[in-house]
Amino acid sequence: MSQASTSKQLDSPQIINTPTKKKLKSPNYKLKNKQINKGSSSAALQIAEIEIACRKELHEAQMANEKQKLKNLLLKEEVLRSKLLYYKNKNELN
Repeated sequence: MSQASTSKQLDSPQIINTPTKKKLKSPNYKLKNKQINKGSSSAALQIAEIEIACRKELHEAQMANEKQKLKNLLLKEEVLRSKLLYYKNKNELN
């Protein structure tokens, strides 16, 4: 009997409960594409990378220029103070 019951169980199709698959929505389509193209060396990505590098270099040059302007202003201020001090001392002596 046990052999007959096991053969009936093997012959009959068994129903297996599997969870249904849900499609995962990407929160941002563009982000998904960027992740896909991250390793690729397409011309558009190379242009973008070069543009970013150029913008960084330009920003550094602009910041250096602003620092130089500040130094120049401080030097002009020092020159004016020295002139004022000189003329005060000159007037006091006369």
